[in-house]
Amino acid sequence: MSVENNIQEEATEFLDKLEEKGRHGQPVDLLKLAYVPVVNSLWTLIQGERLDPADPTYDKILEAWHLALYEFGSNIGQQAVTSIPMMKLMEYLGVIHFGEVFKLFFSYLDPVIDKHEATLDKNGEARDFIDKYLLEIQVS
Repeated sequence: MSVENNIQEEATEFLDKLEEKGRHGQPVDLLKLAYVPVVNSLWTLIQGERLDPADPTYDKILEAWHLALYEFGSNIGQQAVTSIPMMKLMEYLGVIHFGEVFKLFFSYLDPVIDKHEATLDKNGEARDFIDKYLLEIQVS
């Protein structure tokens, strides 16, 4: 599926969910609802498949995404990125939760990378970003 088709599919699903929630008179958190198509589009580029809403870690990944955007988007997050030692201190003080966010992402990503390594076609074309990265590592 092309990137354009993927984005179109995600946008259509987003609008369908928005309409469904509106039809039932449910309050809608647009910010969190909008994360789903963004995360799924990026995830598809990275590993070739959408996140599975039935996966028990799905909501945790979305929450980690929310935390990462909030913290990296804040003045504290921007300052922390420019000062790595300060990140550890700020995390220790409970101001930011970078460690938790990254642990969660990698707990989900590590098995995906392992699966890609096991099924990698070393002479073929990359299926997604992870394959491309693994092939580049072999060249270096």
